[in-house]
Amino acid sequence: MEEQQMRKKIQANWNVIKTVKNAAIIPVLANGNIRHMDDVRECLEETDAKEVLSTETFLENPALFFGYWTAEWAWGVKK
Repeated sequence: MEEQQMRKKIQANWNVIKTVKNAAIIPVLANGNIRHMDDVRECLEETDAKEVLSTETFLENPALFFGYWTAEWAWGVKK
């Protein structure tokens, strides 16, 4: 449990992803700090990655890529 909490506090460094993307000749996927669709757009803009991945958030919010925030999907709350 403590390890999971630590991982959530660590921020992904999208600048590193962009550096890798600029150096790579294969498609690069970004992973980290994707909590909602605004993060998807921002990450793609900042990193130039081909796509994004989101595992923990997707498990919490299966409707993430339909534009829902976790609370909206789970409890019917609209922001």
